[in-house]
Amino acid sequence: MATLNRMGSLGLSEHRRWEDFAAIALGALIVASPFIAGFEGMTTMFVTTIVAGGLVMAIGLMELATHRMSEEAVALACGVWMIASPYVFNYAGELRAWHMGLGALVALLALLELWQPHGKKA
Repeated sequence: MATLNRMGSLGLSEHRRWEDFAAIALGALIVASPFIAGFEGMTTMFVTTIVAGGLVMAIGLMELATHRMSEEAVALACGVWMIASPYVFNYAGELRAWHMGLGALVALLALLELWQPHGKKA
């Protein structure tokens, strides 16, 4: 039986530089999200948002040099944390939507990169 590898035909079976720049941009948006949404208060949520966004940006920068599985695992954890943080800190509104959306994008990008072969750059 033949198998169909559609990811290869889309050019997603190998790590690409745009993925690293996307991670950096997503991290920057996570850091900026409380300011964009005009959110005030809850310093614990604010600090964890800055830390998670900073980690995502740092991982994107590190991946410009090398593609390691451990970096994707940390990025996946940051994405899942951003999705969970509105429930952990019990906040809603525009910032909740920002964090859940950005977290989902970070997690999906990390899952794509976990699926790709490691140690190679395209």
